[in-house]
Amino acid sequence: MFAIGPASRSAPAIAADGTIYIGAGENLYALNSDGTLKWKFVIGYATRSAPALGADGTIYIGSGDGKLYAVKPDGTKKWAFATGSFVDSAPAVGPDGTIYFGSGYPNAHLFALSPDGTRKWAFANAAGASFSAPVIGRDGTIYVGSYDGNLYPINPDGTKQWALATGVIENSAPAIGADATIYTASDDYNLYAIRPNGTKRWTFATGSDIHSALAIGADGTVYVGSGDNNLYAVGVVPPPLAKATAVVSKSPVWPMFHHDRAHTGRSEFSTSANPGILKWTFAIGGSGKFMYISPSPAIGGDGVIYIGSGDNNLYAVNPDGSQKWKFATGGPVGSPALGVDGLIYADSDDGKLYAVNPDGTRKWACATGGPDSFLDISPSLVIGSDGTIFASLRRYLYAITPEGSVKWTFTPSEFIDFSSPAIGTDGTISVGARYYERGTSGRLYALHPDGTLKWIFAASHSLEASSPAIGADGTIYVGSTDFKLYAVNSDGTQKWMFTAGHSASGQGDGGIFSSPAIGADSTIYVGSWDGNLYAVKSDGTEKWKFATGNSVFSSPAISADGTIYVGSGDRHIYAINPDGALKWKFTTGVIQGIDSSPAIGPDGTIYFGSDDGNLYAVGAAAGSRGPQ
Repeated sequence: MFAIGPASRSAPAIAADGTIYIGAGENLYALNSDGTLKWKFVIGYATRSAPALGADGTIYIGSGDGKLYAVKPDGTKKWAFATGSFVDSAPAVGPDGTIYFGSGYPNAHLFALSPDGTRKWAFANAAGASFSAPVIGRDGTIYVGSYDGNLYPINPDGTKQWALATGVIENSAPAIGADATIYTASDDYNLYAIRPNGTKRWTFATGSDIHSALAIGADGTVYVGSGDNNLYAVGVVPPPLAKATAVVSKSPVWPMFHHDRAHTGRSEFSTSANPGILKWTFAIGGSGKFMYISPSPAIGGDGVIYIGSGDNNLYAVNPDGSQKWKFATGGPVGSPALGVDGLIYADSDDGKLYAVNPDGTRKWACATGGPDSFLDISPSLVIGSDGTIFASLRRYLYAITPEGSVKWTFTPSEFIDFSSPAIGTDGTISVGARYYERGTSGRLYALHPDGTLKWIFAASHSLEASSPAIGADGTIYVGSTDFKLYAVNSDGTQKWMFTAGHSASGQGDGGIFSSPAIGADSTIYVGSWDGNLYAVKSDGTEKWKFATGNSVFSSPAISADGTIYVGSGDRHIYAINPDGALKWKFTTGVIQGIDSSPAIGPDGTIYFGSDDGNLYAVGAAAGSRGPQ
């Protein structure tokens, strides 16, 4: 150990003879390989710059006094170049000995100096903002980030090639991969992968701003530290593998909310190869409450993703993130459901249920009552084995034929709100409700396929927020607003009751708003207001719980390999192994949480909406598109 006095922000540099150079305070230190002091060079002011070495052994280092110093290997000054502003940037030395470095405000430039200390050129951005440490590509291009929020590639003659908006790049120097991809990180929480022509290859969001230097492993993995106290290892999918092969299926891949009419949330597709990297985002129109995205996407057999929006449109999005079409209604649109014939069904707050052809044209519209609060479109559609569409709309449960006529409706005499229904193998429809007689309580209704009442299960609190899920043995699982998860036998009797934790805020509100998912081994997964995802055994005992950073309203999805995916109010989508251990987490990097329930594509891509008004695809490589 060698004591250098004041805390150092300088990274060391090591010469071919083993000498270690590091800046600290107002000094540049040269240390022998055994840790003893070789010499000390006094700089005019404190340094935050890391030293760089020339081919002849010259050491270059910046200083807060506005100068770049060139120091000989024996510790004597060779020259000093005055910039007129602080130099926190670490220099980079080109193959011809040119030294490149950035200076700060008020005379912010990227400088190119000859080995003798004379200026070759200086580049300034329009904002006059500071520059980060530069890096030099194999073709001699100098890449440098700036406080103005751009990454710049500069030709060896000092001219600009292009500029890409990335967010503020303050301390993080770019890095260049073996395939010439440029990686840079910024204060907007993101790690960027950029092609040499200036287009984005992908972005990866962390949980906070990034000031760390980047490192690239031999296998192309990019390592970066973030202000969220995590070190990230980001796998880079080679370009040929970045475009997943579409799986063509006659049947929809994810036909409706929670995948199937029993609401198991379980997919037949594996996500074992999903590295948790942003593939693309699709932005809806609108602002404020109209940035609403429906609780769950649906995915067709051709991989097209369908999602409703608060801007009154139903969107069809291609697997590459481009818009296929949008269908306009007179109100916000809920979660769509897909028929085996390719029709897309969606309910709107304009009082209609729509059937839309695969080309985005209307087939029919069925009136379901007048407009109501746009929150009432949240319960999702379910399609029965005979093609009947079941919809909980305006305190009625509707059964609508594939031709668009009302088959039957069900509503008790009491003022009531329904959840999304689930359908058992025998055709029984189960639907949760909020019941208003003698105070708010909950009911689980079981209906025969013809809409007549089979039985009622009573609970002390509302069962309307959590939609039921039905196990292979006919057991119905549903959450309550008093933090209870109920297991109800197929005859309407209680099998067991599991109690989740209470609200982390200590307030009386909350409960289970997440709909349960059922694993292949009959484990039940459900989120809670207390910020946990619970895994509950089929006998009602806790298997494990996984803590997120905020309430979990999102309903989990389960892949064929057993990975559980769930969103949280802490802005993350979590991938959790079947044993409860974290596999990876992805953050949208914005303030809004993720209440949407994920859907799993045929290539293992995870699709989900966020309260920031975007549909996210998390899987492999990247881009970003929006409505057209």
